[in-house]
Amino acid sequence: MSTINVSNITDGTDTVGTSYVLNGSAKAWALIDGSATITVLSSSNVSSATDVQVGVYEANYTSSMASKLGCYTGSSTTDLTVGEPDPGASSVSKYRTIIRTFGGGVSDDPFASVCFKGDLV
Repeated sequence: MSTINVSNITDGTDTVGTSYVLNGSAKAWALIDGSATITVLSSSNVSSATDVQVGVYEANYTSSMASKLGCYTGSSTTDLTVGEPDPGASSVSKYRTIIRTFGGGVSDDPFASVCFKGDLV
């Protein structure tokens, strides 16, 4: 295996340090259509998603994370907010998220966007 050591990456116009690419970029994200049949509309490092129960989606990674600990963010398109991850069901190969309403209940959402930041294996 060959190793390339560089401190910056450029496209000829913009330059960014490799530490930002390796440490600051999302390692997995998905836009999920949860209105009926769960469909991953667009993604990076997410192979599929499953509707586990009302308000709970599970995203399956293409490449596993090094740890189930990482940074999670999300959003949705209705009056719902994507809430906390479900740490009991999360693993290095998939991540489960709970979508909570502003009132504290759970609900499916026609479009949910999730992003995971951490280290890949």
